[in-house]
Amino acid sequence: MEVSEPRCPRSIRLTKNINNRLIAVCDHLGVTPTSYLIAAVGKSITLDEQVFITQKHSSDMVDIASNIRDSVSPEVLSLMKAFDDPDVKEFFAARQQKQQNLI
Repeated sequence: MEVSEPRCPRSIRLTKNINNRLIAVCDHLGVTPTSYLIAAVGKSITLDEQVFITQKHSSDMVDIASNIRDSVSPEVLSLMKAFDDPDVKEFFAARQQKQQNLI
């Protein structure tokens, strides 16, 4: 027999309309209202958690990028800006095209 995790009690109050709809759906699905509500809460938490985690990771990445940018020397920044020059971009595009033609 599997040992289950301790449960934390929660109470909700439903309107009569919501409760009637819940009972009808549960009867149709052959599940209890409690199991249906637990599954629905779990699904909702998972979806919201994915958004939260994604936002947190994005924020962390912006912080990391900012720290890297702040730690780069002016000489390296100057070199990086050179790659924005249209002639340099054209050179690398032509080089990449030549490499692809060789494959």
